[in-house]
Amino acid sequence: MEPMSLEPPRTESATQDDALTLQQARDEATLQFKGFRFTITDYPSTLEGLARTDAESEYGRLRDNAGRLNRSRSQLIRRHGELKFRLVRAERARGRLQQLAEEKQRQLDQTLETLKLTKGEKARILGSMQEVRDELARYSELEAGLTRLLADIPERGLPGIPILKQLLAFVRKWFSGKGLPLPVDTKQPMAIGATRGGSMGDDIGEDWRDDYNASK
Repeated sequence: MEPMSLEPPRTESATQDDALTLQQARDEATLQFKGFRFTITDYPSTLEGLARTDAESEYGRLRDNAGRLNRSRSQLIRRHGELKFRLVRAERARGRLQQLAEEKQRQLDQTLETLKLTKGEKARILGSMQEVRDELARYSELEAGLTRLLADIPERGLPGIPILKQLLAFVRKWFSGKGLPLPVDTKQPMAIGATRGGSMGDDIGEDWRDDYNASK
């Protein structure tokens, strides 16, 4: 059993009126969104066949649409100008960014080159420092050998004096070749070979002092 409808029964004329209203709504939508039913060539002849009220209505719609088209055209022109201006600004910004990127790349290349030079300079400095350390180590060994040699010299007779003088001459020549100062007090030379009172030690000390002063 079908449910009973609460709406009043519709007659055939009411159904036709609804269909006509729907068709008018469709026509209105067509006129509003898809343009008029008339073309430019047949509009005057078609307008003559319409009633005055319909013709005035269509003319009003045409006038309104023409106004909207003009406003739309002005807006399009203005927006086109704005877009063109933005495009120019974007191109300029892109050019500046490109220049900035190139400048940053040049700075990076210069920094890398500087770091390479700094690394090479550091290696050279470290090499020079190592050479100095090696020279100091050799000097320390030589000084230690001379100290042991002086400690082994007897108080009388002094048989090691010729060897000592040769070693001293070698030391002076070595330091002169390196451009280094002698590791002794030149104002008060050490009296090598001084004894407890023997004249032989004094003579040897004087001979060494004369030889040392003559070599300066």
